[in-house]
Amino acid sequence: MRRHFALEDPQCLVDEDPDHRIARFTEWAVELSREAAVKALKQAELRADNISALIVNTCTGYICPGITSYLIEEMGLDRGIRAYDLVGSGCGGAVPNLQMGTEYLKANNKGVALCVSVEICSATCQMGDDLSLILSNALFGDGAAASILWGRPEGLEMVASASRHVPEKRDTIRYVHREGQLQLPFPGS
Repeated sequence: MRRHFALEDPQCLVDEDPDHRIARFTEWAVELSREAAVKALKQAELRADNISALIVNTCTGYICPGITSYLIEEMGLDRGIRAYDLVGSGCGGAVPNLQMGTEYLKANNKGVALCVSVEICSATCQMGDDLSLILSNALFGDGAAASILWGRPEGLEMVASASRHVPEKRDTIRYVHREGQLQLPFPGS
């Protein structure tokens, strides 16, 4: 197992101000999303103009307009594409992303959905000797993945999906804002 961090210089994690942190999130979230999307298109033998829906999820940064607007521009996607940014779904954000893609296909059976999940966890990295900071910094890395959903018989088939929400457990693992930045405290911290 390997972890990756989207940064040029690890020193930035020590004293990065919030403005630079969100700029780094934006740069790397867009770049890693684009790379994952291009790879998924190539593997499916599709072109950008085949895509009719784009769904991107993240929880480690917030930009408005969202990451989809950057991908539409950089990848040359159709300006009339259905674009959805899912923010705040947490670690399991790919599940509602794929569910939304599946629902899109049910309504548009000849459509092709590009689903991208990206997290730049280093954009939430905080330094200190608090156990919750040490644990979150040790557990999470940066990366992106993309899937193509379409109504063709090739590839894997999504047979069903389900979600179970347990809102009363949200304090078990969640981001909070402290001093204007996202942090991932663990219970008891």
